[in-house]
Amino acid sequence: MTTIAFGADSPLRDEHIADLAGARSVVLLVDSDTVGRKAGKTRAQRILEFRADMDVRIVDLYPDRNDGSDVADWLKEGHTVDELHQIVSATTRRKGFVPEAIEGALSVQNSCIEKPLPDKEIASIAKSVGRYSPVEASAASIRLEHLTEVDAAHVLVQQYGTSIRYCAKAGGWLLWDGRRWKRDENGSVYRLAEECTAKIADSANAIADLDERKRLLSFAIGLRRRRVLENVVAAAAWQETVAIGDPAAIRCRPLAL
Repeated sequence: MTTIAFGADSPLRDEHIADLAGARSVVLLVDSDTVGRKAGKTRAQRILEFRADMDVRIVDLYPDRNDGSDVADWLKEGHTVDELHQIVSATTRRKGFVPEAIEGALSVQNSCIEKPLPDKEIASIAKSVGRYSPVEASAASIRLEHLTEVDAAHVLVQQYGTSIRYCAKAGGWLLWDGRRWKRDENGSVYRLAEECTAKIADSANAIADLDERKRLLSFAIGLRRRRVLENVVAAAAWQETVAIGDPAAIRCRPLAL
C-alpha cells in the first residue's frame, strides 16, 4: 500500500482495511512532506486498531526533503525494487514496529484504560521502546507472573540489579559508576524504573495471543504513573539481590556482592 493510491490526505477507509484481512505485514511508503508523514502515522494507528498483531512498516524514501516526493519519483530516478526491499528491511529493527507504529498500538490500548495517559507520555514510551535493538530485546527476556507492582520491581532488579543497591544505613539507593558505588542523588533509579516500563511494552511484541499482548501493553502504560513508579522502586529496595544491611559491603564490586 502506498499513499499514491488515494492521496496522502485521504482517509484509510474500511474497505482498504478489509483488504488487509489475510496480510501479515503492511509497508506504508509515505510522501516526503508534513501531510504525507502525518498520514503515514495515522494510517499505521488505524491499521493497528484493526490488527494489533500486524507488522506495520513506515518508510520515508526522502527523509531530508519536504517537497512531497514519493516512491514514483524515487523509481524514476533509477532506483530498483530490490533496493526498496533492502530499505524496508533496514527501516525496521523487529517485526516492523518503528516508533510511529508502536505509538499507534500503545494509543489504542491507552484509550481503553480508565485513566489514559497524555499523548506526550505515550509518544515517550514509543520512543524509548524504539531505542532497543533486537539483541537487547532478546537479552532482556522479561519475566512477569501476575502483572503487579512487585512484578515490575522484579523486572527492575532483573534488568539493572548488577548496578543498583539499596542500603538504608548508607542513605538509600546506590549506583555503580564503573569504579565505585555512589549515592543516587538525582533520581537515576526512578529513570531506570521508567526505562523498564518501555522494555515491558517491548516484550509484548513476542506474545502470540492478542488478548495477552493487549493486557501487557495496558500494564506497561499504567506503570508510567508517578505513584506507581514510586511503589515499584520501593518494592525493589527490599529484593534480596539488591538490599544491603551492612554499609561495609558497599565497598565490594557488583559481582562480589
